[in-house]
Amino acid sequence: MNKPPHAEESAPSANVLPAVPDPHVLVVDDDGQLRQLVGKFLRSNGFRVTSVGTAPEMRHTLASTPIDLVILDLMLPGTSGLEL
Repeated sequence: MNKPPHAEESAPSANVLPAVPDPHVLVVDDDGQLRQLVGKFLRSNGFRVTSVGTAPEMRHTLASTPIDLVILDLMLPGTSGLEL
């Protein structure tokens, strides 16, 4: 049987999914070493990570950057994580 021209070239593209960016996680914790450790772990597992240490930094980041998940310290100084 004769195959139509380029039939083999077009078939794989039907199964190709569009590129999806890595999930973006915001880590909010006043402990810099803990932020760094959590961020390193998440990055090594394929996540994009933004880390901040205060409630105002968190608000600014959320207002300016699409975030998929927030890991939030509940005992932040000044403003608790529950209030946020």
